[in-house]
Amino acid sequence: MIALKETRGKREKTRRKRPGRLAVRGRARVGVARPGQAGKERTRFGLELEESARHILAHLEGKEKLPFRHVVLPDEVDVKVIRKQARMSQAEFARAFCINPRTLQEWEQGRRKPDATTRAYLAVIAKNRKAVLKALAG
Repeated sequence: MIALKETRGKREKTRRKRPGRLAVRGRARVGVARPGQAGKERTRFGLELEESARHILAHLEGKEKLPFRHVVLPDEVDVKVIRKQARMSQAEFARAFCINPRTLQEWEQGRRKPDATTRAYLAVIAKNRKAVLKALAG
């Protein structure tokens, strides 16, 4: 439906939504409208968002305990041992895992230490090297 709208003496064409229609792009329309929202259906994303907000509120009020993970990173990581377990040279290891070869040398010689993020990355490499290589290849 097209209507004419007058603004400061100029006429403009505007599109009006038809009553009872909901324009939802890329999401399935789900649920029933709340009171006062006649003609608007709720999306699945919106319903999930509301549910998440209720869980957070209940957690903050002490009514619900949300699950969490406590991750402990090692303070020291022996990069040379991880590399040798992989049976790779420094150049191969650096190339395979996107690490600067000079930085790798400095870690192995003890002149520098990896930061927390890198220690986590090296721990994953030590635990499941093939999965890291597959993720980096894809």
